[in-house]
Amino acid sequence: MNKLSRTILSTAIASTLVACAGLQFGKLSDAEQANMQQLMASVPEPLRHTASRLFEEGERNAVLNFQSLGLKAMEQSQFALAERSFDEALRRIEAIYANNEHAKKAKSLWTEERVKDFKGEPYERAMAYYYRGLLYLRAGDYQNARASFLQADYQDTISEREEFSGDFAVMTYLAGWSSMCDGDKVRAEDLLRNALSKAPALAAIPMNSQFLAVIDAGAGPVKVGTGKHRELLSFEESPAAVDQVVGLAPPTLVVASNDAQVASGIPGSHATALYSTHFTSLVKAGDVVYQATTRGGRPIQGILDGKAQFKDNAKAAGEAALAVGQTTALAGLYSDNADMAGVGAVIGLFGAIASLASDAAKPAADTRHWGNLPRDMYLVGGEFPPPDNASLKAQVANQTAGNTVPLSYWGKKGSCSVAWGKTRTGADSNDARKVETSARPADKQFRATLAEIFRRAD
Repeated sequence: MNKLSRTILSTAIASTLVACAGLQFGKLSDAEQANMQQLMASVPEPLRHTASRLFEEGERNAVLNFQSLGLKAMEQSQFALAERSFDEALRRIEAIYANNEHAKKAKSLWTEERVKDFKGEPYERAMAYYYRGLLYLRAGDYQNARASFLQADYQDTISEREEFSGDFAVMTYLAGWSSMCDGDKVRAEDLLRNALSKAPALAAIPMNSQFLAVIDAGAGPVKVGTGKHRELLSFEESPAAVDQVVGLAPPTLVVASNDAQVASGIPGSHATALYSTHFTSLVKAGDVVYQATTRGGRPIQGILDGKAQFKDNAKAAGEAALAVGQTTALAGLYSDNADMAGVGAVIGLFGAIASLASDAAKPAADTRHWGNLPRDMYLVGGEFPPPDNASLKAQVANQTAGNTVPLSYWGKKGSCSVAWGKTRTGADSNDARKVETSARPADKQFRATLAEIFRRAD
């Protein structure tokens, strides 16, 4: 092998190594494996699969896995773990997508990286704030709830490179309802007007409703790659994704037999009694598929990643440079012109580098997605809160008509109370994704912090 060939080969190897340096996968060390097993013992069994994936995949998929874990924890009434999980996800999101100049500069730099940590599409970031807002409502922290819902509306307006008008009306409504519960009627009315300008149907639930049931229904969108290099990020609706919520079942109370409301007369027994409340109209208030497939209300066919264009351009430039370099070098050799031959070799070298860069570029769209999101959000208002021991269920009409779904009723906080539930619990399309055990240096510190995160959520 002559000197020029060795130079080209060395450059090719270096170029390939640089192109592949962003992703580092491997296996957990024996010590890390032992730490993970010890950590999983402190996590409720239904959450261990997602928690172990969080541990293995490290920072690159931390936002994705914290979001999935947080929502599953809500389904299991593990609210402390849910709060910690969403706080960790949002802390990472806000480093890039907060509404301030520092974050905008960080976003500009971050979008230029070849390999990115998952931060989610606008609708996914919005839903993370939505669930954190619900958890604040559960705690009666209405000011932080309002701030979270307003952030949800804001996140839905921004992509990596552009900003759009907001149209996630349910978030604005929930922010207004939080203000009403906090006693800030002026701000509540202002936010309500804003919400109604986007979704007039929300007027069916008066802002002064002291009870609100929030029901997440169906299965959310999935991401797919289309185009020549699968570089177009598009969104599809899951098969049989729709669950239609048709109302709330009459609430019941579990009361002791000696209670005057129960006529069973059996000492020490318990029975249920119907509890009458005045529910307002049920409204389909949010459509997650719509939010994923539009920007500011405008349909999008797909989101193009510039790496596809780079790959094609680099390939064309590389092939042209190799051809020119070969012709020039041969002409120099035949004419005994060393300078011409050297110029041809250099041109050929640049062509080889461009071709290698084209081969190394991976323009396929990032189809990682939050797999246990709902498709729709429904709201039902009530004139006044049910008692704290009320049992509430949503009525769902789908392929098995007549289903009822239990709601988690969080009781009265101040003047308001909230119930929440999902028609599909446990289902998470992210669970089927192959685990990508990350081996980046930052992951050691990340895994060390998880023990503290789970301990504080215990």
